[in-house]
Amino acid sequence: MAVKVYTIVDPDTLFEPGSPLFGFDPDVVSGEDYENVDARALFEALGASPEDEDFILGELPDGRWAVVGLMVAGHKFAVEEPK
Repeated sequence: MAVKVYTIVDPDTLFEPGSPLFGFDPDVVSGEDYENVDARALFEALGASPEDEDFILGELPDGRWAVVGLMVAGHKFAVEEPK
């Protein structure tokens, strides 16, 4: 799985249409999903682990996953690249 890491520029537009996180939904993933090898790769790309409570796993409308941490300018988030 390929992962792309982005840096937050404007937190106010983080989940707006056109953003890589548009449609991000953390409510559709389960605790078991955090242990998935693909989820772990997203966390590792950010230097984090699934046990880190500052980061959250979510699903995008097309089924790809993303991990978001602090939603402030300069912080990073990771998105699974399309196959």
